[in-house]
Amino acid sequence: MGATASSIAQPFIEKQQMAKVMELRQNKNMRDTQLAMQIAMTKDRVFWMVGAIGTLGSVGLLRTLAKKTPAVPIPVIPATIVTTIILYQADLVWGNKMNRIHDEAEEIKKDPRFWFNEKMKLPPAMRAPYRKAMDQLNKDLQDAGEPPVAEWAE
Repeated sequence: MGATASSIAQPFIEKQQMAKVMELRQNKNMRDTQLAMQIAMTKDRVFWMVGAIGTLGSVGLLRTLAKKTPAVPIPVIPATIVTTIILYQADLVWGNKMNRIHDEAEEIKKDPRFWFNEKMKLPPAMRAPYRKAMDQLNKDLQDAGEPPVAEWAE
């Protein structure tokens, strides 16, 4: 009796394990993409702000040297901050900022120096289902003429 119940439940258990492996893969991919996008956005923001503030600061320095006055007029500071924010947002709306961020995020996801690009460590109970799922997925991709999926866990 126990063997019969076990043989009936086995396909169900295997399907559940395969679903869990696919869920883990999807979660890892979402986490990696989110982290890469956050890093790329921060990197773009830092580069943009350094460039914008450096340019505005250089113009202010040249103005100071040309007029021989050591102080920058007080109204220039808020005008510079507001202008920088508006130009940054204009680059987001009308420029190609989102394409730059996306391209940078894709490069980050390929860079092995980031910890989240390492293979996920699976618990021992999930290693056999992972291997089976990857073998099946890569076989299906090969049959369709597609390249195999890289190993994402161990």
